[in-house]
Amino acid sequence: MLLNYHFFDYKYNIEGFTSDFFSTTHIVYIVIAFLSVIAIGILCRKADHKKITYFLRGLAVFVTILEASKIIWESYYDITTGRGFNAGGILPFYSCSLLIYCLWIGAWGKGKAREVALTWLATIGLCCGAIGTVYLNGLNWYPFWTYGAWDSILFTTI
Repeated sequence: MLLNYHFFDYKYNIEGFTSDFFSTTHIVYIVIAFLSVIAIGILCRKADHKKITYFLRGLAVFVTILEASKIIWESYYDITTGRGFNAGGILPFYSCSLLIYCLWIGAWGKGKAREVALTWLATIGLCCGAIGTVYLNGLNWYPFWTYGAWDSILFTTI
């Protein structure tokens, strides 16, 4: 089967795409994601605080790079197609962007701020990640095997 899009294509350049939402690939991803969360929880239940801190620091850097690459990718297409820079649509000012800020506070913060950030990551972050894994909104605009979809997949899985 020949695809009419490339991995880094932007949603306005993908013609004839309807949706991969709740496709077979999406359902397999949901099952793998939930099994992975359970397995990671079991494997990490005896990890000490130092290892968790290193993990959170690495994750904070990774998620920040992921978000910056999405902003650059989306800005490139917005500017080159004449739409201009879409500051309100792509900058991390949404509630789902709280993951980025809480990771940095949880990884490098001290005292009460760190406790609150870690509590948020453990409860609200897990619930929102589960909802985002099932209702992977990016699949409404991007095919599963594209950068736009995988950015959403990585962000919700993390």
